[in-house]
Amino acid sequence: YIATQAPLEQTCEDFWRMVWEQQSPAIIMLTDFEEQEVPKCAQYFPLDEGLHNTLMFGDYSVTTKKSCRRKGYRITTLQLKDLEFNLCREVTHYWMTSWPVFGVPRTTAHIIHLLQDVRVTVRAREVLHSKAGPVVVHCSKDIQPYKFSSSRLVGDKVSSFILALFASPGTGRTGVAMAVDVGMRWMDDTGAADVLNTVYNMRHERAGAIMTKQQYAFTYKVSNGGLFPGQY
Repeated sequence: YIATQAPLEQTCEDFWRMVWEQQSPAIIMLTDFEEQEVPKCAQYFPLDEGLHNTLMFGDYSVTTKKSCRRKGYRITTLQLKDLEFNLCREVTHYWMTSWPVFGVPRTTAHIIHLLQDVRVTVRAREVLHSKAGPVVVHCSKDIQPYKFSSSRLVGDKVSSFILALFASPGTGRTGVAMAVDVGMRWMDDTGAADVLNTVYNMRHERAGAIMTKQQYAFTYKVSNGGLFPGQY
């Protein structure tokens, strides 16, 4: 994963350069642009579809090709263009609109389905290019980005993955999303999620990842619920 704060007006170009250089297939957004009338995130991609709605950020342009709403989140297909070399790349943006300003979501279904959709995007990129870059995750602002890598033994092979995420300061909600995804992967592969050690290792690399007891309990709940997606 790449876990980062939300882009600021003055850092949007840097954000998109990171996405380009890391070849990230997907971005997960866990904040609104404003929460309780307080700015939380710069508008770093066009909300409306069409070539006429392209936004420019230094050496990069971003265009919304298509967008659809799911229950609790929005999926947007973006075209990211490197203007210097005239190269284009597709990035899928997942915006979880159902995360409340305070506390955690009332249902586990939305984040489970969102993360399952992200996996589909990553696998499709791997099929096309044999390798996918990290997924970016973010919430709101004020903390520097970092990467979190995870590996697990599946049969006789070690499977590794990286994602880029962002939430408010890139810690609480972002930490939950990363831990939940790791937990669900462990559940799929072994039938058990080691949430304690997952969070322990994350917090060694990113102090404050998962900030409250409520977020920690939610992580356990979602990781276990990942075993039974049919119930939703």
